[in-house]
Amino acid sequence: MPIYIGGIITINISQIQVPPAYNGSVESVSGTILNSGTEEAYYGTIYINSSALGINQSQYIGDLPTDSPTPFSFSIYVPSSARGGIYPVTLSYQYQDSLGNAYSAAYSTNMQVISGRAQTPSASSSHGLTLLLTAIVTVIIIAAIIFVFIRRFRR
Repeated sequence: MPIYIGGIITINISQIQVPPAYNGSVESVSGTILNSGTEEAYYGTIYINSSALGINQSQYIGDLPTDSPTPFSFSIYVPSSARGGIYPVTLSYQYQDSLGNAYSAAYSTNMQVISGRAQTPSASSSHGLTLLLTAIVTVIIIAAIIFVFIRRFRR
């Protein structure tokens, strides 16, 4: 009777970046998956879920070799109906070993949602800046013309 000695798969989800988000915006959530075990993880998929925000996405990673950090990134839409506050977010990585047994590793974090829209320059403020720059350039040109005329007149 053959004896099977399997390796160990140890999954770490780290370097999670969950920036504060405005309701109605699209934000990027990213991180790294590392298998620090002795056996490759097969058919891996990472999931991001927040039932409170209605977020449920997945991304196929594929085979995850040992000691090979693998980055991932999700673009998630924060609903415009979301109120300001802290919301739980779960990242989970599901994979199989060489015998086809299924496993999962999870990481929980939070996302801060800020009510209102992100501050972006409005059309009127950019128009005001253009007007200011135009006025400064005009004053410099007029001053140069006056300087040239005064210099010619004194000769």
